Amino acid sequence: MPVVSEEDIYPIVDKVIEYIKSTGVKYVVGPMETTMEGELCYNSRKKIRIINFEMHKDILTNNLMRYRIKITQLK
Repeated sequence: MPVVSEEDIYPIVDKVIEYIKSTGVKYVVGPMETTMEGELCYNSRKKIRIINFEMHKDILTNNLMRYRIKITQLK
């Protein structure tokens, strides 16, 4: 999240959402966060930071990752 005034943040957020759309990753945009699902979201974090830095030099990021492992029983 860029540390900028409210009116300056929307173009940055729009650019990041445009990039996320282009990846094909499942995502949901909320009022305070964008939630992404799948393997590609891990690799997308670097590009998202680059987009932020290209448009503004001061950003704050908060990444929450949940991993699920499927376990199958052998009989």
